[in-house]
Amino acid sequence: MEADERGVPQFIELSHVINAIPVPSLIVGYRLEPSPNDPDVRLKDPPPALYTSYEGWGLLWCNEAFEECSGWTFETLKSLGVEALRGVGGGYDMRDLLDPETTTIDSDPLLFTKPNGDRLWTTISFRRLPGTHEWPHLWLLTCLVTPGAQVFADDALAGFQSELERQANLNLSLAGRVSELLSQVPAENVLAAIADLLKRNVLADAEFMALRRGQGLVRSTGFIGDRLDLAEIKNERWLADPVLKIWGDETVGTTVLTIEPGTDPELPSAAVFKMFATDPNKPVTVMVTTASPGGRSRGLLISQSHAMKTGEDIDPATQPTQSIRSLLNLIVRRVSSAMENYELFHREHVLAESLQRSMLPSQDSVSGLDVWTYYQPYSTFAHVGGDWYDIETLSDGRVSLVLGDAVGNDVEAVMAMHQIRTVIHSVSDRRLSPAELVNHVDAAISSLRLDRTASLVVAVFEQQDDDSWLLRYTRAGHVPGVLVGHGRAELLGGGSEGMLGYPSDERTETEVRLHPGEAIVLYTDGIVERRGFALKDALEALCRSLGESNAPDAAGLGEEIMDLAEDAEDDISVVVLRVPGGKSRGPGARARRWQLPSETGTAMRARDLTARVLAQWGLPQSEAVLLAVSELVSNAVMHGWGTVGLRLKETDSGIRIEVEDANPTPPRPRLRRRGREPQDAIGGYGLHVLSRLGDWGWRPTSVGKVVWARIEV
Repeated sequence: MEADERGVPQFIELSHVINAIPVPSLIVGYRLEPSPNDPDVRLKDPPPALYTSYEGWGLLWCNEAFEECSGWTFETLKSLGVEALRGVGGGYDMRDLLDPETTTIDSDPLLFTKPNGDRLWTTISFRRLPGTHEWPHLWLLTCLVTPGAQVFADDALAGFQSELERQANLNLSLAGRVSELLSQVPAENVLAAIADLLKRNVLADAEFMALRRGQGLVRSTGFIGDRLDLAEIKNERWLADPVLKIWGDETVGTTVLTIEPGTDPELPSAAVFKMFATDPNKPVTVMVTTASPGGRSRGLLISQSHAMKTGEDIDPATQPTQSIRSLLNLIVRRVSSAMENYELFHREHVLAESLQRSMLPSQDSVSGLDVWTYYQPYSTFAHVGGDWYDIETLSDGRVSLVLGDAVGNDVEAVMAMHQIRTVIHSVSDRRLSPAELVNHVDAAISSLRLDRTASLVVAVFEQQDDDSWLLRYTRAGHVPGVLVGHGRAELLGGGSEGMLGYPSDERTETEVRLHPGEAIVLYTDGIVERRGFALKDALEALCRSLGESNAPDAAGLGEEIMDLAEDAEDDISVVVLRVPGGKSRGPGARARRWQLPSETGTAMRARDLTARVLAQWGLPQSEAVLLAVSELVSNAVMHGWGTVGLRLKETDSGIRIEVEDANPTPPRPRLRRRGREPQDAIGGYGLHVLSRLGDWGWRPTSVGKVVWARIEV
């Protein structure tokens, strides 16, 4: 058979002639791959009519009778590929058509399902056509339709059931993969991963969408975010929007929705239209899937089939197929269940963390001592743990320090820590020595029946006449502290006789004298415990690092300790108490960090700390830096919650300031406009000040956000 320059048989180009054939007919062909080593086959672009999606087979032509019979246009068939004809011929494999000895195949009756769900019985006849060099296997398929025939051919039904099983297996496979993604992908990215899975396998497009405070209906990539429930919407125009009406309907499942162009851009439907439209002047048809009735879904899955994406003339009342509906409903239910568990888990641990942080004392100054404290949760796991510390100036002028660690990183560890701390407070006013206090706690702990073991160190500092301080301490299974000063660091042993509540002997205490310029470092085991490293080696590394420190203050020592804790595998508490004075060896690390209480005086205190650090680093007292610190800390106190974290770091381009709080809502500069409500008239302009002072930005964290600024000095 002759072919044109594209390799397509010429008679196909005359389809307007053979289109008059009244029998539904289709031509498929198997095309040889062009080879540069074959002089008879030139490299060329595939013919436009070719769409090879099934082992080299292509759909080349069908007549109008076939389109009317099948319910598919030729363009739809090309997009589906020859694989759409799987099973045609009564179970013959397409590879059977490559046998040159085979010239005719007549199928048994087949049950054919049209796109609109209608079924009809057909008999398919295959007739080999003369091929070309590039298309050696050409076949004409003709369909004989027998409407209403009650023919139940076993082979035909087996083929139909096989296709149903294939779809069911695909759905189960995808549902299983969704479960894997929900357990493996980080919460902030899991929804994007599931949507991508659907787009790669069964849908043309898919996105999860949710209501966000101040943003409306937006794409949701994960579980993290300031989600807004439908019940919180009071705007009547929004509630009348078709997307939100589906969301609030008592019927659960997948609903097909068509959105016309020109929808009010303020409405949620406009957000869906903008995300899925390929032509802004044509309607958009989507599937909206909910998991719970009455608006209790935590979001929506918006998706499009391939036919919806291409805008073909389909009956929306019968699309998508039941198989697709079942798959989408199943996936949304699993996502909703996982999201509910995540939110319950998140609320529980936010509560536990708030409880834990409320029991950590604010970093108040202690007369005669330079004090620095820091707490860092094990963020990879649950953001909570059993670490705590207390610093208190007693009535006789002594300073009491208690630092403990209940085993675990969960709510039970927090509750164990709370019980132990309560026992300590109940006996702390009896003017007991450290050893006597721990003995009393041992006796009380045995009656509490705690599920968690705990370690403890109790220390009392007493100022002497020569400006030195006498330290008395007792350890109950706790890691040893470190004495730092004058270019050396040594572990403080002694005073440890078993874990809290399980003494191996009578508790004893040890005395150490601290001279000006010396510091005591107490910490929990998260600083030194690492898988694969011996505790002894880790303690030696800590002493070596602190012995080489030039830090002139407690915060500088703390910064160098935290540098060792970047890969910590447990939560961390650190307390550094330094006796001021002594010979300075240098400015130490060019970075500092503090945790400050969320209260009105915090901004002024942060400003004072910053001024002191600039002086230690030999930098000018930059008003721009001090003002930026004040603005960032004030915003964290006013708009955030939880402890305020402040970090300063000297860089080549100036001072970098980072302020962290537990509110995940991003900072937004506020524009002044007429008619503002009185409650909105204050705040929101500090970011404009930062923009004039230098660069600024923000990033989300696992428990909130960090707002940063970089100021040239």
